[in-house]
Amino acid sequence: MGDRRHQRKRDFEVSRGKNEKGDPKMKYVVNESCIGCGLCATTCPEVFSMTDAGVAAAIAEEVAEENRGSAAEARENCPVGAIEEV
Repeated sequence: MGDRRHQRKRDFEVSRGKNEKGDPKMKYVVNESCIGCGLCATTCPEVFSMTDAGVAAAIAEEVAEENRGSAAEARENCPVGAIEEV
């Protein structure tokens, strides 16, 4: 189990600011507390997916405006609070 947690650990450096339209940037990361329930990937598959390790991962890119509502819903409904907005 320790190896699985170690695989999930991620270091992210994300620049803050605005996108080319002047809108605030929105990105998400899934932290190591993910239990792999799949709720986020079901709610917003454009942003979240399940990895081979059985846990969720978020896209590295900024979330498209049309996906922001469902991505926020996935974050709010995560049963362990593993989704962080950066």
